[in-house]
Amino acid sequence: MSLFFLRIVNMSISAGILILAVILVRALFLNIPRKIFIVLWILVMIRLVCPLSVANPLSPVPGDFFSGNTAGTGAADYSKWPSGQAENTEIPTDPGRTAPVVSSAGLDVTKMLCIVWIAGAAAILAKAGIKTARLKRTVRDAVMYQEDVYLCPGIKSSFILGIIRARIYIPSSIGDEHLSYIIDHETEHIRHWDHLFKLLFYVIMAGHWFNPLCYIAYHLFSEDLEIACDERTIDCRDVQYRAGYMQTLLDCSSYSSDPRVATLSFGTVGVKGRVKRIMNNKKMRKGTIVVFAIVCIAMVFFLMTNKAAAAEGSKLSDDIDESMSVVIRDASGNVVETIEQEDIGQLESTVTSDHEKHTDTQYDSLIKIREEVLREGVYTCSAENGEPVYAVFEGKVVSAEYESLYGFCVTVLDSESRTWKYGHCSELTAKQGDSISTGDLIAYAGTSGITPEAAVIIRVFK
Repeated sequence: MSLFFLRIVNMSISAGILILAVILVRALFLNIPRKIFIVLWILVMIRLVCPLSVANPLSPVPGDFFSGNTAGTGAADYSKWPSGQAENTEIPTDPGRTAPVVSSAGLDVTKMLCIVWIAGAAAILAKAGIKTARLKRTVRDAVMYQEDVYLCPGIKSSFILGIIRARIYIPSSIGDEHLSYIIDHETEHIRHWDHLFKLLFYVIMAGHWFNPLCYIAYHLFSEDLEIACDERTIDCRDVQYRAGYMQTLLDCSSYSSDPRVATLSFGTVGVKGRVKRIMNNKKMRKGTIVVFAIVCIAMVFFLMTNKAAAAEGSKLSDDIDESMSVVIRDASGNVVETIEQEDIGQLESTVTSDHEKHTDTQYDSLIKIREEVLREGVYTCSAENGEPVYAVFEGKVVSAEYESLYGFCVTVLDSESRTWKYGHCSELTAKQGDSISTGDLIAYAGTSGITPEAAVIIRVFK
């Protein structure tokens, strides 16, 4: 669950960047029909719920802002390192240890935050459920005016209630001269499923309640829904109808209270701005339409994608290589030796021979896998959960952490500047900075990342 929470945080930050872009575009293109902005807000919703994204090396959005680790990954926090510098990496000398001892404090914090997140989302949805239940009790005495339209004495503003069969509820105090306009408006909402989109956005917002940009996006989305509905309702209508509609909007706003949870209310959202748009309705210029289309395409291309993980790994490994030192400790934790960057290559001579660790058959199997990866670029096979994963080529571990597509993944840079990724693991035994040889145990197979079953994937980027 902690990993799921970290993925939600990553999606929320990525979507937050898109939200800021939509807000900026919304402010710059005031005369663009709001129904077009509804499409942009739907893209925001997709960004908030979809864990997958297209890799794009030109995207300014990183693949992962936060990564989760199991007890044994030893993954380093690169964001805390000075530019171009890497922290000292410690390699235990005890051969019986398959993973370094890592403090569990960070993991406890993640679990605590996960619990807070679940509690917050549950509280928001529970509050919405209670308010909806109260609202349903309030409209029990409503009287049918026409099909799916009811007059109710206990409400102050009209709204839509229901999912499968939505109904329109209008205050009994509303004058007859306003009823037709309100019914036209709310019917237009139902025809375009606006009530379902608003409910969906509210549920998504509850899942991202920790992100203030989601609240802003939800408010602006609600405002754009109402404006878009106004535009559709008065479209192709005469001047007299528009004047009556605008007067109804002004008169009904005086009856309104705060908008109810995830419902569409006629006169509660942005009334002043909606009246101004009706009065100052102008046709768009062709040049404005072209520029707006280009901006929207650019937003999708750059902000609906993430920077390629492979490119980040290569850049990260370059930074690590600039300054690296290895601290070797004995079983008691005492420092035995410190090896600088230029001497790291000599560590392989102190490691037990690969053939001594594996039988000839096992070693030949690793060589065959290596050849397939170099030939095809990838090697994938099903595996038992917890099955050992061995390195098929020597190199230096540049990262051992959770990645969105590969799950728990060990990334290795070899002497020929090729990047090797071992993904879908359940536990990582290698850690950043380790120098590994063919046949070294680096992880255990699992189902993390995007995979339907336990599997081992090895991919190389040249």
